[in-house]
Amino acid sequence: MLLKKATQLPTASELNGQLTICDLCIDDLFERNTGFQLDEMQDKFKDQQVLVTGGAGSIGSELCKTLAYCNPKKLVIADQNEARLWALKQSLSTIDSIDNIRFELLDITNQDALSYLFEKNQFTIVIHAAAYKQLPLLQENLYAACTTNFLATVSLAKLAQQHSVGTFLNVSTDKAVMPISYLGLTKRAAEVYLTHLNDQSINQTQFCNVRLGNVIGSIGSVVPMFIRQLENNIPLTITHLNAERYFIANKSVSQLLLEALWIDVKADTLVFSMMQNIKITALASVVKMLYLKTLSNDSDKGIQIIGLRSGEKLKEVLHYPDAQVTDTNNQNICIVKETALHTPKIDGIVSKLVAINHPSNTTQIEELLLNLVS
Repeated sequence: MLLKKATQLPTASELNGQLTICDLCIDDLFERNTGFQLDEMQDKFKDQQVLVTGGAGSIGSELCKTLAYCNPKKLVIADQNEARLWALKQSLSTIDSIDNIRFELLDITNQDALSYLFEKNQFTIVIHAAAYKQLPLLQENLYAACTTNFLATVSLAKLAQQHSVGTFLNVSTDKAVMPISYLGLTKRAAEVYLTHLNDQSINQTQFCNVRLGNVIGSIGSVVPMFIRQLENNIPLTITHLNAERYFIANKSVSQLLLEALWIDVKADTLVFSMMQNIKITALASVVKMLYLKTLSNDSDKGIQIIGLRSGEKLKEVLHYPDAQVTDTNNQNICIVKETALHTPKIDGIVSKLVAINHPSNTTQIEELLLNLVS
């Protein structure tokens, strides 16, 4: 198909008359050949016991489906959303490796449940995908963002160390770079803490952050919002005419996250080179071309500019300006080496955050988080 080979979003004239909604979905615009070889992955995972947190979420569920076909020795999928976890279990019920998969209904902020999970398993790999990710909502809920995105990550990392987990892969976000939102701030704090753990001489666990842009089709992302607006016959809302974001298909993310576990060098932070920086207006135009004619009311209500919201940037970046970006043995994965922060203060700040973390202390929480990442 034309779009699966595209290196950029097609124009309306390129789309018109060549494809219909029956031919593709919006994900096809962003899917790329990652070079993922299932037989090689099956060989690498055959002796691995893997924990995936947030395993029933948009990214986590696709990751777990891919991982399940890699036939790990054990796969434990943890999530607090009962309905989505049950749906994932049903979707995986017929695969050959189902006997090696466990589904844990678990809130990662529950320290007792988390500790028991590690006690009854011998994980060799942890993929930490659980997080709150909706930026506008988190701007009003710093306590929840800090508790889930940062402090739960700290607890999970400590347990990984205590139980000699080999690799801990933290799914992060481009919003963690020079953060101006609570989403970015809490995710950056998690990055800093895990990098700090890598610097400890006694550390046996390799911690690695993987920064993602926007995953097409994930819950709360812009494409499903555009489709809902078309269905409701209202204008597509965009924050700014020049707003840009990095995009990547969910299938590509799942494959590259698994590939990232096996790169040939140790790294604090990784990014995927196949993420595409796209203007939101261009994306909106293509969504309209693909979906508008399939609806009963195909009138185009146009685009409404609503302005940048609190915590939003005009453009995102994947690394700090002074970072060194180098290739790995996988052409789709790059290492980002950034200037190390002064680490002796980190453990003290974390202790203070644990002590004062309460919905009534958001001012102090913000100050401590800013101190941690500066």
